Amino acid sequence: MPIALEATTLSDAAFVVRPLPEAVFRCGALAETPRRARQLGGRRVLLVTDPGVVAAGLAERLRALLVADGLDVAVFSGVEANPTLSNVTSGSAAAGDPDGLVIVALGGGSSMDCAKAIALDAVNDGPIRDYCIAASLGETGVIDPASAAPRRQPTNALPLIAIPTTSGTASETNGAGVLTDESENRKIFISNPLTRPAVSLLDPELTLGLPPYPTATCGMDALTHAIEAFTSNRVTPYSDAIALQAIRLVGQWLPAAVDDGNDLEARAQLLLGSHLAGVAFATAGLGMCHALGHPLSAVLHQAHGQTLTTMLPHVMGFNLPERTNRYAAVADALGAADATADNDTNAHAAIAAVRALAERVGIARSITEMGGSSDHLPELVRQAMSDVSMLTNPRPASSDEVRALYLAAL
Repeated sequence: MPIALEATTLSDAAFVVRPLPEAVFRCGALAETPRRARQLGGRRVLLVTDPGVVAAGLAERLRALLVADGLDVAVFSGVEANPTLSNVTSGSAAAGDPDGLVIVALGGGSSMDCAKAIALDAVNDGPIRDYCIAASLGETGVIDPASAAPRRQPTNALPLIAIPTTSGTASETNGAGVLTDESENRKIFISNPLTRPAVSLLDPELTLGLPPYPTATCGMDALTHAIEAFTSNRVTPYSDAIALQAIRLVGQWLPAAVDDGNDLEARAQLLLGSHLAGVAFATAGLGMCHALGHPLSAVLHQAHGQTLTTMLPHVMGFNLPERTNRYAAVADALGAADATADNDTNAHAAIAAVRALAERVGIARSITEMGGSSDHLPELVRQAMSDVSMLTNPRPASSDEVRALYLAAL
């Protein structure tokens, strides 16, 4: 029998569901891109993508569709795995005249996040960093609220079409993006409704053939989104329902997608699970796993989903006293709950199930195995404590507690 959550008194509830991009989910949705670009007033397209998508032939396939419809197409394929501010300025230069220009992002979260920043940079004055959030710590050792906002607010952005080729980041669901500031070797963020895609085209066929490692890291990224959205300090009945379904889908279908890159049903289920996880966190926020994972990506140059996988069981253990009942429901969604056991037992089963899934898909790695050492701890802790995802974690953490979590994962 399902684990029961605490009752929600809706007469006392208050939450806001922000507008979402129009989402088209079907095999073959890629073919809609030219028509959608013209609906947005496009005469020209900047296709933002990465070398892997180019090598797979997907970028040329889309370029040919756009050109056949009479659209002028420029391709920027210089997006790095952890996109940098330099990637953004290079992409803006490739965009040229913004008049009649539509940005089309084809790829994983890196391409979509970079495309969002290009959409801002191409039509606003000043450096793109001015429009990013780079939070800092105040005198009390917690994030200074004044720093959790960009220096400048943009006045406009180019229209954007998002086409994911992986199932993980769900960047197609929102106006947020993660960039690397090379000058500080840290992650910074954009978050603005102007950079929300006008439409997202979810085509499961585009995710076929993705190798096992990126499939696994992206899938665990989606699982982390759903678990953190379900346990943040901004949970709502709306986000709860969506997050739980995302957990079910990812937990059930990720192993099959890793085992067989051409299993279309597994790919389709995983793509939907990833998208739902993005809808959930767009409403409820994330948590400390992302705050601790971002510095690992920036400092050790590791895949975002890998760093989250490494930290997720440790963060769940830290948050467990505040979220026992909810972790019991996570165990149920992952098929790991015992209906005869109490919630504390099932909450621990959820953590064990997350560890087991990471092992099953081959990405259970320590920080040491990612190239880190105790020498990195001061910088990791400093960056984690100033990460805005800390603000929605259900349990506050001190710098000493964050250091202990990194040590446990070392």
